This record gives sequence, structure tokens and C-alpha cells, in this order.
Amino acid sequence: MSTKAIFISVLLIYAFPGSPPKIFVIGDSISIHYGPYLAQYLGTDFQYARKGDNGEAFKNLDIPVGANGGDSRMVLDYLRELLQ
Repeated sequence: MSTKAIFISVLLIYAFPGSPPKIFVIGDSISIHYGPYLAQYLGTDFQYARKGDNGEAFKNLDIPVGANGGDSRMVLDYLRELLQ
């Protein structure tokens, strides 16, 4: 029996005049944990941002809510909602 892990992360990079580029991360539960390390690595060259919540994603990382973007369909739905 083989197990497959799927890792989904979307990085959106955009910039406004006079400020460093912003990296916006939307990902699954794994991305929640590496986010602080990524922000530290980026330093002041980039602004780090991610889909946030009030801590509900950490209650159960197997349930995609809040900062846990879930699967690719859920991420696409979230991006479509942002664009409206």
C-alpha cells in the first residue's frame, strides 16, 4: 500500500510603488507551519502575508478551514471570491 502526500501552495507576488513586494501564501496545513520560517527568511526584502483566521485552522489541521486553504478547488474558490 502506498501513501501519496499532496502539497498545495500558491504564492502570489505583487508590489506597489515605494514598498517591498508582498508574497501572499495560500496553502494547506503544512504551509501554516512553514510560514513563520518563510517570513523570517524573506527579511525586509519582501512582505509576507497569508490567508488568516482566528486560530480555527489549528484546532484540527485535517479540516481545511481558515488559514488552511484546503485542496486546489478550495483555493481556486477563495481566489475567485477575492477577485469579486
